Amino acid sequence: MEKFIIKKQANEKLVFELLAGNDQVIITSEEYETRVDSENGILSVQTNSHLHSRYKQMESPEGEHFFILRSSNDKVIAISGLFHTKIELSVRIQIVMEIGRSEEVEDLALH
Repeated sequence: MEKFIIKKQANEKLVFELLAGNDQVIITSEEYETRVDSENGILSVQTNSHLHSRYKQMESPEGEHFFILRSSNDKVIAISGLFHTKIELSVRIQIVMEIGRSEEVEDLALH
């Protein structure tokens, strides 16, 4: 089942990831200082992920494709991994649009 997970980085900052039903990471957030901030980031994904205008498609210097999910105030919420083709990129955006409203959150930072 799709869900968000909150994790603690080695530098003690928090990030969240949106996982598809097969536990594949679809997007990863920016780093947050507090749990409340990371929870607000998840809420922002839930609010904005269904809006196509919130996605910015990009290309790396190596020619790989990725996207950034932005909030209504144009702040970066999360970023995807890298994809070889624009088709893969489009598929991943569609997945986030479909599952981004998931309410399941697993907090691994507590463990």
